Amino acid sequence: MKIITIGDHDFVVGFKFGGVDGIVIKNKSETLNVVKELIEKKNIGIIIIQEKFYNEVKDVVDELLEGRLYPVIVSVPGKEGKITKMDVLSKLIKRAIGVEIKFGEEK
Repeated sequence: MKIITIGDHDFVVGFKFGGVDGIVIKNKSETLNVVKELIEKKNIGIIIIQEKFYNEVKDVVDELLEGRLYPVIVSVPGKEGKITKMDVLSKLIKRAIGVEIKFGEEK
């Protein structure tokens, strides 16, 4: 299965240096269209979405992924943002086993 990134030019180019293909997007509409298309592809295992774009479409994406194991979608901050490791981990665990796990406050 493939890994693919979605984000602005700098974000996608950064991952390309590591050998990961990507799609450059500019707005919410493009984000949603690209994610919908990638979810339907059977060879995509992980979609890495730049946080600023993911935050705009996460509710719709969560609905699209309901009941699916793949692809796994991971939100990664670009140069402008931050996301805690626990947020990502909690979401992946909930999706995998259907149970929300609460972690202590991150320090």
